[in-house]
Amino acid sequence: LRDVITFSLMLPSSSRWLLLICNFLGLCISLLSECCCPDSCHGECLSELSAYKSQCESLTDEKLCEKQFVCNWHSQSPCSEEKCGGTDCFSQYQHNLQIFMLHSTATLLLHGRELDKKEQWLGSITEREEARLRRGINSIMADIDAQGASHWQVIFADASAKVLNCWGSGARFWYTDIFHSELGARSSSICAPDVCSQQDILLKIMPDYFTRMSGRQDLTRNHMQTAREVSHWADVPLDFVVIGLDGCGSTSVRRNLDKHPDVNFTALSVYNADEDFFLMEMGRQTLPFMDQVEKFAAHRERLARKGRQFKLGLYCPSIWSEPIMRQSLLYIPDIKVVATLCDPVDRFERKLHLEYLPTPETLATDFKKLLADESGYLYFGDRIRSWANDFADNLFLLEKDSVSDRRTMERLASFLGLRPFPSTVHFERYNSRGGARTLACSERTTVDQLKLFFEPEYKAVEDLLGEVSERLRLRKTRCDELHVEGTEGTHNMKYVIPNSVWDSESERQR
Repeated sequence: LRDVITFSLMLPSSSRWLLLICNFLGLCISLLSECCCPDSCHGECLSELSAYKSQCESLTDEKLCEKQFVCNWHSQSPCSEEKCGGTDCFSQYQHNLQIFMLHSTATLLLHGRELDKKEQWLGSITEREEARLRRGINSIMADIDAQGASHWQVIFADASAKVLNCWGSGARFWYTDIFHSELGARSSSICAPDVCSQQDILLKIMPDYFTRMSGRQDLTRNHMQTAREVSHWADVPLDFVVIGLDGCGSTSVRRNLDKHPDVNFTALSVYNADEDFFLMEMGRQTLPFMDQVEKFAAHRERLARKGRQFKLGLYCPSIWSEPIMRQSLLYIPDIKVVATLCDPVDRFERKLHLEYLPTPETLATDFKKLLADESGYLYFGDRIRSWANDFADNLFLLEKDSVSDRRTMERLASFLGLRPFPSTVHFERYNSRGGARTLACSERTTVDQLKLFFEPEYKAVEDLLGEVSERLRLRKTRCDELHVEGTEGTHNMKYVIPNSVWDSESERQR
Protein backbone atom coordinates (compact mmCIF):
# COMPACT_ATOMS: atom_id res chain seq x y z
CA LEU A 1 0.00 0.00 0.00
CA ARG A 2 2.86 2.34 0.80
CA ASP A 3 4.44 1.75 -2.61
CA VAL A 4 1.14 2.30 -4.40
CA ILE A 5 0.58 5.60 -2.58
CA THR A 6 4.17 6.72 -3.19
CA PHE A 7 3.86 5.88 -6.90
CA SER A 8 0.49 7.69 -7.15
CA LEU A 9 1.98 10.93 -5.79
CA MET A 10 4.21 11.02 -8.86
CA LEU A 11 1.16 11.13 -11.18
CA PRO A 12 -0.97 14.15 -12.12
CA SER A 13 -3.75 14.77 -9.64
CA SER A 14 -6.40 13.77 -12.19
CA SER A 15 -4.95 10.25 -12.36
CA ARG A 16 -3.87 9.86 -8.74
CA TRP A 17 -7.16 8.88 -7.18
CA LEU A 18 -8.06 6.75 -10.18
CA LEU A 19 -4.91 4.67 -9.73
CA LEU A 20 -5.53 4.17 -6.02
CA ILE A 21 -9.11 3.06 -6.58
CA CYS A 22 -8.08 0.74 -9.41
CA ASN A 23 -5.45 -0.99 -7.30
CA PHE A 24 -7.83 -1.55 -4.43
CA LEU A 25 -10.59 -2.88 -6.69
CA GLY A 26 -8.33 -4.91 -9.02
CA LEU A 27 -9.64 -3.08 -12.08
CA CYS A 28 -6.64 -1.01 -13.08
CA ILE A 29 -5.60 -3.11 -16.08
CA SER A 30 -9.12 -3.22 -17.51
CA LEU A 31 -9.39 0.59 -17.38
CA LEU A 32 -5.94 1.32 -18.79
CA SER A 33 -5.93 -1.35 -21.55
CA GLU A 34 -8.34 -3.29 -23.73
CA CYS A 35 -10.25 -6.22 -22.32
CA CYS A 36 -9.69 -9.79 -23.51
CA CYS A 37 -11.80 -12.82 -24.36
CA PRO A 38 -11.38 -15.91 -22.14
CA ASP A 39 -9.20 -17.86 -24.57
CA SER A 40 -6.78 -14.97 -25.07
CA CYS A 41 -6.53 -13.54 -21.54
CA HIS A 42 -3.10 -13.67 -19.96
CA GLY A 43 -1.30 -11.99 -17.09
CA GLU A 44 2.02 -11.58 -15.33
CA CYS A 45 3.32 -11.37 -11.79
CA LEU A 46 5.00 -8.06 -10.99
CA SER A 47 6.44 -6.20 -8.01
CA GLU A 48 6.97 -2.48 -7.47
CA LEU A 49 9.90 -3.31 -5.20
CA SER A 50 13.07 -3.73 -7.23
CA ALA A 51 14.51 -6.26 -4.74
CA TYR A 52 11.64 -8.66 -5.43
CA LYS A 53 11.06 -7.90 -9.11
CA SER A 54 12.82 -10.95 -10.59
CA GLN A 55 11.33 -13.34 -8.03
CA CYS A 56 7.81 -12.14 -8.75
CA GLU A 57 8.26 -12.24 -12.53
CA SER A 58 9.28 -15.90 -12.28
CA LEU A 59 5.84 -16.81 -10.94
CA THR A 60 3.45 -17.76 -13.75
CA ASP A 61 0.51 -18.90 -11.64
CA GLU A 62 -1.93 -16.28 -10.40
CA LYS A 63 -2.61 -18.01 -7.07
CA LEU A 64 1.07 -18.41 -6.25
CA CYS A 65 1.68 -14.79 -7.17
CA GLU A 66 -1.07 -13.44 -4.94
CA LYS A 67 0.22 -15.45 -1.96
CA GLN A 68 3.38 -13.29 -1.96
CA PHE A 69 2.57 -9.95 -0.29
CA VAL A 70 5.28 -8.21 -2.32
CA CYS A 71 3.82 -9.44 -5.64
CA ASN A 72 0.73 -8.46 -7.58
CA TRP A 73 -0.92 -10.27 -10.50
CA HIS A 74 -1.65 -7.96 -13.43
CA SER A 75 -3.93 -9.07 -16.26
CA GLN A 76 -6.51 -7.82 -18.68
CA SER A 77 -10.07 -8.13 -17.52
CA PRO A 78 -12.49 -10.38 -19.42
CA CYS A 79 -14.67 -8.74 -22.03
CA SER A 80 -18.39 -9.23 -22.06
CA GLU A 81 -19.78 -12.36 -23.70
CA GLU A 82 -21.40 -10.14 -26.31
CA LYS A 83 -18.03 -8.70 -27.35
CA CYS A 84 -16.35 -12.09 -27.36
CA GLY A 85 -19.13 -13.74 -29.29
CA GLY A 86 -20.12 -15.81 -26.28
CA THR A 87 -18.21 -18.56 -24.55
CA ASP A 88 -20.30 -21.51 -25.70
CA CYS A 89 -19.60 -23.54 -28.85
CA PHE A 90 -22.27 -22.18 -31.16
CA SER A 91 -21.76 -18.54 -30.15
CA GLN A 92 -18.06 -18.74 -30.95
CA TYR A 93 -18.84 -20.54 -34.21
CA GLN A 94 -21.24 -17.81 -35.30
CA HIS A 95 -18.89 -15.04 -34.20
CA ASN A 96 -16.05 -16.32 -36.45
CA LEU A 97 -18.21 -18.05 -39.05
CA GLN A 98 -16.29 -16.72 -42.04
CA ILE A 99 -12.99 -18.16 -40.77
CA PHE A 100 -14.48 -21.54 -39.88
CA MET A 101 -16.25 -21.87 -43.23
CA LEU A 102 -13.03 -20.98 -45.06
CA HIS A 103 -11.21 -23.91 -43.45
CA SER A 104 -14.04 -26.43 -43.94
CA THR A 105 -15.20 -28.48 -46.95
CA ALA A 106 -12.13 -30.66 -47.52
CA THR A 107 -12.51 -34.10 -49.10
CA LEU A 108 -11.78 -36.70 -46.39
CA LEU A 109 -12.82 -39.98 -47.99
CA LEU A 110 -11.92 -40.77 -51.59
CA HIS A 111 -14.23 -42.90 -53.67
CA GLY A 112 -12.03 -43.40 -56.72
CA ARG A 113 -13.95 -41.02 -58.97
CA GLU A 114 -12.56 -37.90 -60.59
CA LEU A 115 -13.87 -34.58 -59.31
CA ASP A 116 -15.41 -33.82 -62.69
CA LYS A 117 -17.37 -37.09 -62.57
CA LYS A 118 -19.57 -36.02 -59.71
CA GLU A 119 -22.35 -38.60 -60.05
CA GLN A 120 -23.30 -40.13 -56.72
CA TRP A 121 -19.92 -39.67 -55.03
CA LEU A 122 -21.32 -37.00 -52.71
CA GLY A 123 -24.90 -38.08 -53.15
CA SER A 124 -27.09 -35.73 -55.19
CA ILE A 125 -24.66 -32.86 -54.94
CA THR A 126 -26.27 -29.43 -55.27
CA GLU A 127 -24.82 -26.54 -57.27
CA ARG A 128 -24.07 -24.66 -54.05
CA GLU A 129 -22.17 -27.65 -52.61
CA GLU A 130 -20.27 -28.14 -55.83
CA ALA A 131 -19.28 -24.48 -55.96
CA ARG A 132 -17.93 -24.60 -52.40
CA LEU A 133 -16.08 -27.86 -53.08
CA ARG A 134 -14.47 -26.47 -56.23
CA ARG A 135 -13.56 -23.24 -54.47
CA GLY A 136 -11.70 -25.26 -51.86
CA ILE A 137 -9.79 -27.19 -54.51
CA ASN A 138 -9.09 -24.12 -56.61
CA SER A 139 -7.83 -22.13 -53.63
CA ILE A 140 -4.62 -24.13 -53.51
CA MET A 141 -4.16 -24.70 -57.22
CA ALA A 142 -2.26 -21.42 -57.39
CA ASP A 143 0.39 -22.93 -55.11
CA ILE A 144 0.66 -26.21 -57.03
CA ASP A 145 1.79 -26.82 -60.57
CA ALA A 146 -1.58 -27.85 -61.90
CA GLN A 147 -0.14 -29.53 -64.96
CA GLY A 148 2.28 -31.65 -62.93
CA ALA A 149 0.03 -32.43 -59.96
CA SER A 150 -2.25 -35.44 -60.00
CA HIS A 151 -5.88 -35.34 -58.95
CA TRP A 152 -4.97 -37.06 -55.66
CA GLN A 153 -2.10 -34.65 -54.92
CA VAL A 154 -4.41 -31.66 -55.21
CA ILE A 155 -7.07 -33.16 -52.91
CA PHE A 156 -4.46 -34.24 -50.34
CA ALA A 157 -2.83 -30.81 -50.34
CA ASP A 158 -6.20 -29.11 -49.92
CA ALA A 159 -7.16 -31.35 -46.97
CA SER A 160 -3.76 -30.89 -45.30
CA ALA A 161 -3.86 -27.11 -45.68
CA LYS A 162 -7.37 -26.86 -44.26
CA VAL A 163 -6.80 -28.92 -41.13
CA LEU A 164 -3.55 -27.05 -40.37
CA ASN A 165 -5.19 -23.66 -40.92
CA CYS A 166 -8.13 -24.76 -38.80
CA TRP A 167 -5.78 -25.68 -35.95
CA GLY A 168 -3.95 -22.40 -36.45
CA SER A 169 -7.26 -20.64 -35.80
CA GLY A 170 -7.52 -22.35 -32.42
CA ALA A 171 -10.18 -24.76 -33.66
CA ARG A 172 -10.70 -28.49 -34.27
CA PHE A 173 -11.39 -30.37 -37.49
CA TRP A 174 -14.30 -32.80 -37.87
CA TYR A 175 -15.52 -35.23 -40.51
CA THR A 176 -19.29 -35.26 -40.61
CA ASP A 177 -21.83 -37.19 -42.62
CA ILE A 178 -25.57 -37.53 -42.73
CA PHE A 179 -27.99 -39.69 -44.65
CA HIS A 180 -31.10 -38.01 -45.93
CA SER A 181 -34.01 -40.19 -47.05
CA GLU A 182 -34.54 -38.05 -50.17
CA LEU A 183 -31.14 -36.59 -51.03
CA GLY A 184 -29.02 -39.56 -49.97
CA ALA A 185 -25.56 -39.26 -48.38
CA ARG A 186 -23.94 -35.97 -47.49
CA SER A 187 -20.45 -35.63 -46.05
CA SER A 188 -18.02 -32.81 -45.40
CA SER A 189 -15.32 -31.61 -43.07
CA ILE A 190 -16.15 -28.85 -40.60
CA CYS A 191 -13.78 -26.54 -38.76
CA ALA A 192 -15.34 -25.65 -35.41
CA PRO A 193 -14.25 -23.94 -32.16
CA ASP A 194 -12.01 -25.89 -29.81
CA VAL A 195 -14.67 -25.80 -27.07
CA CYS A 196 -17.14 -27.78 -29.21
CA SER A 197 -17.74 -31.36 -28.14
CA GLN A 198 -18.87 -34.15 -30.45
CA GLN A 199 -22.40 -33.59 -29.16
CA ASP A 200 -22.17 -29.89 -30.02
CA ILE A 201 -21.08 -30.77 -33.55
CA LEU A 202 -24.00 -33.17 -34.02
CA LEU A 203 -26.73 -31.03 -32.46
CA LYS A 204 -25.64 -27.45 -33.19
CA ILE A 205 -22.92 -27.09 -35.81
CA MET A 206 -24.01 -29.70 -38.37
CA PRO A 207 -27.60 -28.42 -38.75
CA ASP A 208 -26.32 -24.90 -39.36
CA TYR A 209 -23.49 -26.00 -41.67
CA PHE A 210 -25.50 -28.33 -43.91
CA THR A 211 -28.38 -25.85 -44.08
CA ARG A 212 -25.97 -23.22 -45.39
CA MET A 213 -24.44 -25.71 -47.83
CA SER A 214 -27.65 -27.17 -49.26
CA GLY A 215 -30.30 -24.59 -48.58
CA ARG A 216 -32.49 -27.30 -47.00
CA GLN A 217 -33.72 -26.54 -43.50
CA ASP A 218 -34.65 -30.15 -42.75
CA LEU A 219 -31.43 -31.76 -43.92
CA THR A 220 -30.27 -32.96 -40.50
CA ARG A 221 -33.66 -33.36 -38.87
CA ASN A 222 -34.54 -36.94 -37.94
CA HIS A 223 -31.83 -38.43 -40.12
CA MET A 224 -28.73 -40.51 -39.40
CA GLN A 225 -25.61 -38.44 -38.78
CA THR A 226 -22.11 -38.98 -37.39
CA ALA A 227 -19.12 -36.82 -36.48
CA ARG A 228 -15.47 -37.87 -35.96
CA GLU A 229 -12.60 -35.60 -35.09
CA VAL A 230 -9.82 -35.45 -37.67
CA SER A 231 -6.05 -35.29 -37.16
CA HIS A 232 -3.11 -34.98 -39.57
CA TRP A 233 -0.67 -37.55 -40.97
CA ALA A 234 2.19 -35.63 -39.35
CA ASP A 235 0.89 -36.79 -35.96
CA VAL A 236 1.14 -40.50 -36.85
CA PRO A 237 4.12 -41.66 -34.71
CA LEU A 238 5.75 -44.02 -37.24
CA ASP A 239 9.47 -44.12 -38.06
CA PHE A 240 9.45 -46.48 -41.04
CA VAL A 241 7.22 -48.65 -43.22
CA VAL A 242 8.05 -51.87 -45.10
CA ILE A 243 5.76 -51.58 -48.13
CA GLY A 244 6.50 -54.89 -49.96
CA LEU A 245 6.76 -56.12 -52.61
CA ASP A 246 4.71 -59.10 -51.64
CA GLY A 247 6.37 -62.22 -52.99
CA CYS A 248 9.82 -60.61 -53.01
CA GLY A 249 11.16 -61.46 -49.56
CA SER A 250 9.51 -58.62 -47.62
CA THR A 251 8.49 -60.98 -44.81
CA SER A 252 12.16 -61.93 -44.37
CA VAL A 253 13.07 -58.24 -44.08
CA ARG A 254 10.39 -57.71 -41.45
CA ARG A 255 11.45 -60.71 -39.35
CA ASN A 256 15.16 -60.00 -39.65
CA LEU A 257 14.65 -56.36 -38.68
CA ASP A 258 12.61 -57.50 -35.70
CA LYS A 259 15.75 -59.20 -34.36
CA HIS A 260 17.28 -55.76 -33.74
CA PRO A 261 16.91 -54.76 -30.05
CA ASP A 262 15.89 -51.20 -31.00
CA VAL A 263 13.11 -52.11 -33.45
CA ASN A 264 9.43 -52.66 -32.75
CA PHE A 265 6.63 -53.35 -35.21
CA THR A 266 2.99 -52.41 -34.87
CA ALA A 267 0.29 -55.04 -34.46
CA LEU A 268 -2.85 -52.92 -34.56
CA SER A 269 -5.06 -54.89 -36.95
CA VAL A 270 -4.23 -58.55 -36.20
CA TYR A 271 -2.41 -59.60 -33.05
CA ASN A 272 0.79 -61.62 -33.38
CA ALA A 273 0.91 -61.49 -37.19
CA ASP A 274 3.68 -60.23 -39.47
CA GLU A 275 1.41 -57.99 -41.51
CA ASP A 276 -0.40 -54.99 -40.07
CA PHE A 277 -3.16 -53.74 -42.35
CA PHE A 278 -4.09 -50.79 -40.13
CA LEU A 279 -2.69 -48.25 -42.59
CA MET A 280 -4.37 -49.98 -45.51
CA GLU A 281 -7.68 -49.68 -43.67
CA MET A 282 -7.06 -45.93 -43.81
CA GLY A 283 -6.09 -46.13 -47.48
CA ARG A 284 -9.01 -44.06 -48.81
CA GLN A 285 -8.57 -41.19 -46.35
CA THR A 286 -6.84 -37.93 -47.15
CA LEU A 287 -6.44 -37.40 -43.39
CA PRO A 288 -6.46 -39.78 -40.41
CA PHE A 289 -9.12 -39.64 -37.75
CA MET A 290 -8.08 -38.60 -34.26
CA ASP A 291 -8.95 -41.99 -32.75
CA GLN A 292 -6.73 -43.72 -35.34
CA VAL A 293 -3.76 -41.50 -34.46
CA GLU A 294 -4.43 -42.06 -30.76
CA LYS A 295 -4.32 -45.81 -31.36
CA PHE A 296 -0.83 -45.47 -32.87
CA ALA A 297 0.24 -43.18 -30.03
CA ALA A 298 -1.07 -45.54 -27.34
CA HIS A 299 0.79 -48.46 -28.93
CA ARG A 300 4.01 -46.47 -28.98
CA GLU A 301 3.50 -45.33 -25.39
CA ARG A 302 3.08 -48.91 -24.19
CA LEU A 303 6.36 -49.86 -25.85
CA ALA A 304 8.10 -46.77 -24.46
CA ARG A 305 7.39 -47.89 -20.89
CA LYS A 306 10.22 -50.36 -21.28
CA GLY A 307 12.49 -47.35 -20.90
CA ARG A 308 14.62 -47.47 -24.04
CA GLN A 309 14.78 -45.69 -27.38
CA PHE A 310 13.41 -47.56 -30.39
CA LYS A 311 12.21 -47.21 -33.96
CA LEU A 312 8.58 -48.08 -34.63
CA GLY A 313 7.79 -49.67 -37.97
CA LEU A 314 4.79 -51.06 -39.79
CA TYR A 315 4.86 -53.93 -42.27
CA CYS A 316 2.21 -54.30 -44.95
CA PRO A 317 3.45 -55.90 -48.19
CA SER A 318 0.72 -54.44 -50.41
CA ILE A 319 1.16 -50.73 -49.61
CA TRP A 320 3.47 -50.31 -52.62
CA SER A 321 0.49 -50.76 -54.98
CA GLU A 322 -1.61 -47.95 -53.47
CA PRO A 323 -0.90 -44.46 -54.88
CA ILE A 324 -3.25 -42.91 -52.30
CA MET A 325 -1.29 -44.56 -49.48
CA ARG A 326 1.90 -43.14 -50.99
CA GLN A 327 0.41 -39.65 -50.75
CA SER A 328 -0.52 -40.25 -47.10
CA LEU A 329 3.00 -41.34 -46.11
CA LEU A 330 4.48 -38.26 -47.80
CA TYR A 331 2.85 -36.16 -45.08
CA ILE A 332 4.55 -38.04 -42.22
CA PRO A 333 7.78 -36.09 -41.55
CA ASP A 334 11.07 -37.97 -42.04
CA ILE A 335 9.41 -41.36 -42.44
CA LYS A 336 11.61 -44.05 -44.00
CA VAL A 337 10.31 -46.50 -46.60
CA VAL A 338 11.73 -49.99 -47.26
CA ALA A 339 10.89 -52.16 -50.29
CA THR A 340 12.17 -55.41 -51.75
CA LEU A 341 12.44 -56.23 -55.47
CA CYS A 342 12.82 -59.59 -57.21
CA ASP A 343 12.70 -61.50 -60.47
CA PRO A 344 9.30 -60.72 -62.11
CA VAL A 345 9.03 -64.18 -63.71
CA ASP A 346 9.53 -65.86 -60.33
CA ARG A 347 6.84 -63.59 -58.91
CA PHE A 348 4.46 -64.50 -61.75
CA GLU A 349 5.05 -68.22 -61.22
CA ARG A 350 4.45 -67.81 -57.47
CA LYS A 351 1.13 -66.03 -58.01
CA LEU A 352 0.10 -68.70 -60.54
CA HIS A 353 0.82 -71.31 -57.89
CA LEU A 354 -1.03 -69.54 -55.07
CA GLU A 355 -4.15 -68.44 -56.92
CA TYR A 356 -4.75 -70.82 -59.78
CA LEU A 357 -3.09 -74.21 -59.14
CA PRO A 358 -3.20 -74.88 -62.90
CA THR A 359 -3.83 -78.30 -64.36
CA PRO A 360 -2.80 -79.39 -67.86
CA GLU A 361 -6.31 -78.50 -69.03
CA THR A 362 -6.46 -75.03 -67.46
CA LEU A 363 -2.85 -73.88 -67.82
CA ALA A 364 -3.32 -71.78 -70.97
CA THR A 365 -6.52 -70.19 -69.62
CA ASP A 366 -4.92 -69.45 -66.25
CA PHE A 367 -1.92 -67.88 -68.00
CA LYS A 368 -4.17 -65.58 -69.98
CA LYS A 369 -6.16 -64.50 -66.92
CA LEU A 370 -3.05 -63.76 -64.91
CA LEU A 371 -1.28 -61.84 -67.67
CA ALA A 372 -4.38 -59.65 -68.00
CA ASP A 373 -3.87 -58.64 -64.35
CA GLU A 374 -5.85 -55.41 -63.86
CA SER A 375 -4.62 -54.83 -60.32
CA GLY A 376 -1.09 -54.06 -61.48
CA TYR A 377 0.36 -56.69 -59.14
CA LEU A 378 2.66 -58.14 -61.80
CA TYR A 379 3.59 -54.84 -63.42
CA PHE A 380 5.27 -53.02 -60.56
CA GLY A 381 8.01 -51.07 -62.35
CA ASP A 382 6.27 -47.72 -62.82
CA ARG A 383 4.76 -47.71 -59.34
CA ILE A 384 8.07 -48.34 -57.60
CA ARG A 385 9.62 -45.59 -59.75
CA SER A 386 6.94 -43.25 -58.36
CA TRP A 387 7.92 -44.20 -54.80
CA ALA A 388 11.57 -43.54 -55.68
CA ASN A 389 10.74 -40.13 -57.14
CA ASP A 390 8.64 -39.09 -54.15
CA PHE A 391 10.81 -40.39 -51.30
CA ALA A 392 14.27 -40.18 -52.89
CA ASP A 393 16.86 -40.65 -50.11
CA ASN A 394 14.18 -41.82 -47.68
CA LEU A 395 13.59 -44.99 -49.72
CA PHE A 396 15.74 -48.12 -49.24
CA LEU A 397 15.49 -50.81 -51.94
CA LEU A 398 17.02 -54.27 -51.67
CA GLU A 399 16.97 -57.38 -53.80
CA LYS A 400 15.25 -60.53 -52.59
CA ASP A 401 18.48 -62.55 -52.74
CA SER A 402 20.15 -60.20 -50.23
CA VAL A 403 17.52 -60.16 -47.46
CA SER A 404 19.59 -62.63 -45.40
CA ASP A 405 22.93 -60.96 -46.17
CA ARG A 406 24.51 -59.34 -43.08
CA ARG A 407 26.11 -56.46 -44.98
CA THR A 408 22.79 -55.55 -46.57
CA MET A 409 20.93 -55.72 -43.26
CA GLU A 410 23.60 -53.58 -41.58
CA ARG A 411 23.18 -51.00 -44.34
CA LEU A 412 19.45 -51.08 -43.73
CA ALA A 413 19.97 -50.59 -39.98
CA SER A 414 22.16 -47.56 -40.67
CA PHE A 415 19.52 -46.17 -43.06
CA LEU A 416 16.92 -46.41 -40.28
CA GLY A 417 19.21 -44.68 -37.79
CA LEU A 418 19.93 -47.83 -35.79
CA ARG A 419 23.13 -49.07 -34.20
CA PRO A 420 24.64 -52.26 -35.73
CA PHE A 421 22.90 -55.58 -35.14
CA PRO A 422 24.32 -57.69 -32.30
CA SER A 423 26.93 -60.12 -33.60
CA THR A 424 24.83 -63.05 -32.38
CA VAL A 425 21.95 -62.26 -34.75
CA HIS A 426 21.55 -64.74 -37.58
CA PHE A 427 19.68 -63.59 -40.69
CA GLU A 428 17.40 -66.02 -42.49
CA ARG A 429 15.12 -66.43 -45.49
CA TYR A 430 11.48 -67.07 -44.62
CA ASN A 431 8.55 -68.41 -46.64
CA SER A 432 11.02 -69.85 -49.14
CA ARG A 433 10.63 -73.30 -50.59
CA GLY A 434 12.42 -75.21 -53.32
CA GLY A 435 11.27 -77.68 -55.94
CA ALA A 436 8.66 -77.48 -58.67
CA ARG A 437 5.50 -75.50 -57.98
CA THR A 438 3.58 -75.24 -61.24
CA LEU A 439 3.57 -76.50 -64.81
CA ALA A 440 4.87 -73.09 -65.95
CA CYS A 441 8.45 -74.30 -65.49
CA SER A 442 7.98 -77.46 -67.51
CA GLU A 443 8.92 -75.95 -70.89
CA ARG A 444 11.94 -73.74 -71.55
CA THR A 445 10.17 -71.98 -74.41
CA THR A 446 7.43 -70.84 -72.06
CA VAL A 447 9.96 -69.52 -69.56
CA ASP A 448 11.80 -67.60 -72.30
CA GLN A 449 8.53 -66.07 -73.47
CA LEU A 450 7.80 -64.96 -69.90
CA LYS A 451 11.21 -63.30 -69.67
CA LEU A 452 10.54 -61.29 -72.83
CA PHE A 453 7.06 -60.38 -71.60
CA PHE A 454 8.38 -59.05 -68.28
CA GLU A 455 11.44 -57.29 -69.70
CA PRO A 456 10.07 -53.85 -68.66
CA GLU A 457 9.99 -55.06 -65.03
CA TYR A 458 13.51 -56.51 -65.31
CA LYS A 459 14.71 -53.14 -66.60
CA ALA A 460 12.93 -51.30 -63.77
CA VAL A 461 14.57 -53.52 -61.13
CA GLU A 462 18.03 -52.90 -62.64
CA ASP A 463 17.47 -49.15 -62.89
CA LEU A 464 16.15 -48.84 -59.35
CA LEU A 465 18.73 -51.05 -57.64
CA GLY A 466 21.69 -49.92 -59.70
CA GLU A 467 23.65 -53.03 -58.81
CA VAL A 468 21.91 -56.41 -59.07
CA SER A 469 22.91 -60.00 -58.48
CA GLU A 470 24.38 -62.06 -61.28
CA ARG A 471 21.31 -64.25 -61.17
CA LEU A 472 19.02 -61.31 -61.95
CA ARG A 473 21.40 -59.81 -64.51
CA LEU A 474 21.49 -63.11 -66.44
CA ARG A 475 17.69 -63.54 -66.07
CA LYS A 476 18.27 -66.85 -64.29
CA THR A 477 14.82 -67.63 -62.93
CA ARG A 478 13.69 -70.25 -60.48
CA CYS A 479 12.49 -72.30 -63.46
CA ASP A 480 15.99 -72.20 -65.02
CA GLU A 481 17.46 -73.56 -61.82
CA LEU A 482 15.01 -76.44 -61.90
CA HIS A 483 16.02 -77.22 -65.48
CA VAL A 484 19.70 -77.21 -64.57
CA GLU A 485 19.07 -79.53 -61.66
CA GLY A 486 17.02 -81.80 -63.92
CA THR A 487 13.94 -81.55 -61.72
CA GLU A 488 11.61 -80.60 -64.54
CA GLY A 489 10.88 -84.31 -64.73
CA THR A 490 8.52 -83.82 -61.81
CA HIS A 491 5.85 -83.61 -64.48
CA ASN A 492 5.62 -86.33 -67.10
CA MET A 493 4.60 -83.94 -69.87
CA LYS A 494 5.74 -80.55 -71.13
CA TYR A 495 3.07 -77.93 -71.74
CA VAL A 496 3.49 -75.23 -74.37
CA ILE A 497 1.48 -72.02 -74.00
CA PRO A 498 -0.34 -71.21 -77.28
CA ASN A 499 0.75 -68.09 -79.20
CA SER A 500 -2.78 -66.73 -78.78
CA VAL A 501 -1.97 -66.09 -75.12
CA TRP A 502 1.11 -64.02 -75.92
CA ASP A 503 -0.74 -62.09 -78.63
CA SER A 504 -3.55 -61.28 -76.24
CA GLU A 505 -5.01 -57.84 -75.76
CA SER A 506 -3.36 -57.58 -72.35
CA GLU A 507 0.13 -57.68 -73.91
CA ARG A 508 -0.81 -55.08 -76.53
CA GLN A 509 -2.09 -52.76 -73.79
CA ARG A 510 1.21 -53.10 -71.96
